[in-house]
Amino acid sequence: MSSQELTREVITDWAYGRAVIDLAESDCDGDVASFDNAVINIFGVKGLLEFAADPDCPNRRYFVDRFVTLFLWIFRSNGELPFHFSRFLGIKSREDYKFETEARAEKIYDVCLVLDSMRLIKDPAIQSLYKQLLDFRHDYRGGSRDFYYRSWGALDLELFNGDAIR
Repeated sequence: MSSQELTREVITDWAYGRAVIDLAESDCDGDVASFDNAVINIFGVKGLLEFAADPDCPNRRYFVDRFVTLFLWIFRSNGELPFHFSRFLGIKSREDYKFETEARAEKIYDVCLVLDSMRLIKDPAIQSLYKQLLDFRHDYRGGSRDFYYRSWGALDLELFNGDAIR
């Protein structure tokens, strides 16, 4: 694990090939997951799209992959029943369940707002990705988690292949 402080500026420099971030280059899955979480927490879904939409960003594909992951999370994180993980704890309070459900709906709506903004970006790769992601809506049927993996496999990201891939 690196002690390198991850800031907006450091990650931006990494995105454009001006810096090396140990966590991003690590062979350890835990380091990479820490880096991914930091990127998402610092930039949010809108920031991911900004990098993904920039053909001059050498790490563009990294941001495309994170953006797609967040969008497909909507399908993967099906709403859950109002029970605690432990069956011994029984059902959650109505207030807790409503709060969790509303918080999830807010996150989904935020991701979809950014997705909708993609229709205004003229880059052919972003337009292709936008159309593919929206088309997934029609293929989704219920809470199947394998939909997430099938969708990833069905994506055509060929237009992003000229970019550096982490």
